[in-house]
Amino acid sequence: DLPIWKEFIELTERRNLFVHSDGVVSSQYIKVCKENNCLDPKIFLNQRLKISLEYFSRTYNVLYELATKLTHTIWRKLLKDDLEDADRKLNEICIELINSKQLGLADKILSFACDQKRHHNDLYKNVFIVNRALSKYLSKKKEEAIVIINTKDWSASSDDFKLAHLTLNELYDDAFILMIKIG
Repeated sequence: DLPIWKEFIELTERRNLFVHSDGVVSSQYIKVCKENNCLDPKIFLNQRLKISLEYFSRTYNVLYELATKLTHTIWRKLLKDDLEDADRKLNEICIELINSKQLGLADKILSFACDQKRHHNDLYKNVFIVNRALSKYLSKKKEEAIVIINTKDWSASSDDFKLAHLTLNELYDDAFILMIKIG
């Protein structure tokens, strides 16, 4: 269930080409990439590959996503009593991605965070939902943000979450009233 797995296979095989054959495509590269349905049809045997800035950036994103998801999956399985720290750290990673405007990567990690079977408490679960909607909103995907934020009934939540719900739905008059109430 890891959509980036094919890309990870290709980039590790390409890494092998640069380390062992100066970037020249080998039969091993072609074989492994074909087996994993990740062979670019423009790549052929004995071709010397180069790394574009776009490819490098995509590789960074794949490795970041894979490392984060793998780390947190193992953390949650092996240290079941450490769920609060796992949720806290995962949220910090997501906030850092949002703040650095790496919104595509933030979306993927936040989707992973929201899909966890267990959270330390509802606070963290709600924070992940709000931040996922915020990330979509900042990516100019307002319709997706609204769908995400409206998947939950916020009426029994704290005023902070109600404010996030109102703001992401662009209900600014209601948000203003709630802000006055909050102080």
